[in-house]
Amino acid sequence: MAKTTEKKVPRLQWMDPQSIRAHPDGVRAHSTDSERARAARLEDRVVEELEASGPMTADECAEALGETPGAVRPRFSQLRARGSVRPTGRRRRNVSGKSAAEWELVEGRVQGELALS
Repeated sequence: MAKTTEKKVPRLQWMDPQSIRAHPDGVRAHSTDSERARAARLEDRVVEELEASGPMTADECAEALGETPGAVRPRFSQLRARGSVRPTGRRRRNVSGKSAAEWELVEGRVQGELALS
């Protein structure tokens, strides 16, 4: 009987949980500088859209900016962690049919932060 050679399939390598923890700027710790810069620019655009349009859900903001909700939602989380935005207490359905929080800028917080950046 002839021996068959089996190819070894590499096992999935799981990332160390510490290496994927959130970075203070709201981007994963293993992200590149260009990804961090893009996230910061997108965060500024989110703030500008909220200033121009008033309270909105993250998905509505993503649509207005021509971005994906997956790119915009973390920016809202980071802005909330800094105290720059807050939920209005109102919710409405997004495109997927899920209930989404409406967000608004916190007066006096964001304008000063943008001026410093």
